[in-house]
Amino acid sequence: MGLDIVEYVIAVEDAFEIALSDERLATVRSPREFAALVADFVPAADAGPCLSQRAFYRLRQAILSRADMLRSEIRSESVIVDLLPAPTATELWAAICSDLELPKPLSLRGRNGVLAFFGARPTTFGDAVHELMMRYPRRLLGAGEGWTASQINAVLAQLLAREQGVAPSSYSLDASYVQDLRMD
Repeated sequence: MGLDIVEYVIAVEDAFEIALSDERLATVRSPREFAALVADFVPAADAGPCLSQRAFYRLRQAILSRADMLRSEIRSESVIVDLLPAPTATELWAAICSDLELPKPLSLRGRNGVLAFFGARPTTFGDAVHELMMRYPRRLLGAGEGWTASQINAVLAQLLAREQGVAPSSYSLDASYVQDLRMD
């Protein structure tokens, strides 16, 4: 396995909180095969929630439980550091992520600092929802809830976009990782 694939596999293992053996991974050639492999390691479900919607509501509730604001103030385009009171925004954000039982806090870019100097925009609520869904999707399912095939495919597609820059609309589930997606 090349470095591209190794990075992607690590991101998938982290997201689904599973460990995949090298022997099983050696047989995977396409996104469809990878989704089938992941499905072997997670509980299955015929139907399930929309992960991005669940991430939105859980994150909003966690913020509301820690910050004094109206629910209507939290929109997808809202900048996180503007929602949280200064100067404790970073500490409050860490507490919110802890309330969600995340192993590490979600990214938080403010309006100042090195990243802002290089043109990185501040983290919006929508960015945080997307990151929560992609990095910690298992944390969005309740006890006893399993994974649908579409949820697995959605997470794999978002991770492939983040890790390798491959847009979900640019390939099919039967595309070869090596030949079609140029991953080695």
